[in-house]
Amino acid sequence: MMSLKWLIYLFLVPLASSLYFHMWETDVKCFVEEVPDETMISGKYKVEVYEDKTEQFVIKDGIGMHVDIKDPENKIILSKYYQNEGQFVFTTHLPGEHKICLSPQLYQMV
Repeated sequence: MMSLKWLIYLFLVPLASSLYFHMWETDVKCFVEEVPDETMISGKYKVEVYEDKTEQFVIKDGIGMHVDIKDPENKIILSKYYQNEGQFVFTTHLPGEHKICLSPQLYQMV
């Protein structure tokens, strides 16, 4: 049976750092970054599910990522669902702490 453990890779550019972490289906992970105004931020990610049967992480259809980004005034810059592997991009318009929140999401194939 497939475990509910999620594997997510996230690369934030230009912060030039990468993250690797595990999440459960209902988890939300948030990061706060001090960013100057008029800066383009790009995050690249991959969502994988651990299969107990094969003991490996695999990409599965029907699993994606929801990304919420708020500016220093707590206004939403981006709130969007993405598929299991991809990239999000946004440009800051205010200097200060920006909050980036990620949560795995299940969706139905149409």
